[in-house]
Amino acid sequence: MANFSFGNKDLSKRDINFFDEFTASARKTAQILLIAVLIGAVLVGASVIWLVVDIFRNNGIKNEISDIETELQKPEYANLELTSHQLEQEINDKNKYYFALSEMKRTLVETIPADTKILDMIEKNIPNEAYVSAYDLSGNELTIAGYTFDYYSASEILHLFQKDQETFTAPADVKVETVEKVDVGGNGTSAEMEILNAIDRYYTFEIAGLIGDGNIYISYSSYIKSPETVTPLGAVETVAVKAGDTYTIKDVTSVERNGQTYQLESVMVDGVSISEEQLSTVIAVNELNISSKANTEVKLYYSVVEESAEEEAAE
Repeated sequence: MANFSFGNKDLSKRDINFFDEFTASARKTAQILLIAVLIGAVLVGASVIWLVVDIFRNNGIKNEISDIETELQKPEYANLELTSHQLEQEINDKNKYYFALSEMKRTLVETIPADTKILDMIEKNIPNEAYVSAYDLSGNELTIAGYTFDYYSASEILHLFQKDQETFTAPADVKVETVEKVDVGGNGTSAEMEILNAIDRYYTFEIAGLIGDGNIYISYSSYIKSPETVTPLGAVETVAVKAGDTYTIKDVTSVERNGQTYQLESVMVDGVSISEEQLSTVIAVNELNISSKANTEVKLYYSVVEESAEEEAAE
């Protein structure tokens, strides 16, 4: 019978090595778990702290809102919205009143007081063969109309005016037309017909020119245009320039009022809208040039600039 035997010393060494390896592995695993637990605890602690801080902050905001609501319940705030609307209406009314005053000032500036000397000059300088049927002074433009049986009488009258007192400050327009008896058959007054019927061939004449200091007045104003109303943006601006000179209105492409931007939509000069091509040029150069030999009124119409979808999304 065979006998097997192991040395006690060899068995003990193997057992000790096995337990050392197991212990080292367990220690390593425990360290990893401990680190994970610590990280988790830190994260949980941070979350709890953030939650507590957020709760306190929200409570603070709620308290502030509550205080504001309590403050707004006081009698002095009860009609605040109504007061706001009333003030807005008052501002609009005063703006319209200001516009009306500036419009009256424009009319006053453009009106030249009647000069009785002009009547004396007409009487003095009208030749015997001429008859004055109309005399008109509108602003700074003088118009004299009448009849003559001498074709050159109208030019002679103009020459006499200029020679006498330099009445016209710029070259005047002279228009002379031949008139037949049948053309005035029953259109004149009895006094006119009595004179005209005694003439076999006669002419009408009209002399029109600027008088005064040689200046003409350019007035311009801006308006907000909507489908319902047209609201003035401010006063009427009136400037004096020499007849025939060019005046430039700058920064016309857009205007801003109370945080709202308005874009130039159309321009009217003496009641006539400028063309689309002219409007495009005005917008491109951001200015409007006006050259005239007579008083000129310019109106600039603006509309609200609509925000694009991208801008609304960005807000």
